[in-house]
Amino acid sequence: MVMKKGIVLFVGLVLLQFASFSQTDIYPTHWWTGMKNNKLQLMIHGEGIGNSQQVAIKYPGVQMLKLHRPENKNYLL
Repeated sequence: MVMKKGIVLFVGLVLLQFASFSQTDIYPTHWWTGMKNNKLQLMIHGEGIGNSQQVAIKYPGVQMLKLHRPENKNYLL
């Protein structure tokens, strides 16, 4: 139950962090908290979002394991 709340809060914090961008989309849009695999990969799309200098999550029990910056600066994975 704690992990479910953590994942929901994590996605919410990611959304808030990138709210300053004019149009930001986060994928997958169809995930659920009862997933058997507790690891989630997000694709974040927004104008120039790949130029963000600092990307982090600060929530107990939730951690970002890896950040990938593709050549296209409109994406973060």
